[in-house]
Amino acid sequence: MQRFLLDTPLAERICLTNPDLVHQIGHVLRSAVGDSIVFFDGHSPEEHLYRIESVSKRTVECRRTAIRPSECEPQHRVTIAQAMPNTIEKLEYALQKCVEIGATGFIIFRGDRSQKPLPNEHKRERLEKIAKEALEQCGGCIMPEIRYTESISDAIGSPRETFALDMGPFRADSMTEHGSITLLVWPEGGWSNEEREFFSRTGIERISFGNRVMRTETAAVAGCVMFAHGTQLW
Repeated sequence: MQRFLLDTPLAERICLTNPDLVHQIGHVLRSAVGDSIVFFDGHSPEEHLYRIESVSKRTVECRRTAIRPSECEPQHRVTIAQAMPNTIEKLEYALQKCVEIGATGFIIFRGDRSQKPLPNEHKRERLEKIAKEALEQCGGCIMPEIRYTESISDAIGSPRETFALDMGPFRADSMTEHGSITLLVWPEGGWSNEEREFFSRTGIERISFGNRVMRTETAAVAGCVMFAHGTQLW
């Protein structure tokens, strides 16, 4: 069943007038009167089921038939703090996949070895759109917050609930004790010595999936899979 995140109140009856959404429902999906559709607001873990009552070139009218809790929310709250990679495509990939897996937040920051500046306003709008479409596709209901910062110190939460991915022997057991964590993901080239000293000084634990060298976007996805749903990969 097709799902859409709406930024309007989900009342008993709604009339959709957004041209892109009306086109998507009426022409791309070829939805007709009597078809069912799901809307959610991005804030509560609920899906609202509607029946389509009319479709025209400019509007789609729907009536709510049920409200049900989402069954797709992750076991643990995982915020991915991604050091800015060297291409926007890598960032888009990591964001899309982590939202689908269940990341509840996404922080983009400039690491010491990040080669690119933070995304401009146009690229940020595209990232928001990618996250929205990923959430609609995967079955989740809570829209992750995406924020940006130049400083790694502003990207961390509580140090005892913040972990930094790094190279080395497998070490990740202690993360399973937390219901909410921030996972720092390196840029190309890894962490600088200064960043590792910062982790030690602030009490941020470094963890590893082993000695295999992952791309930055792969590391973000692997970490999200493991800790959003409590899945042991190794």
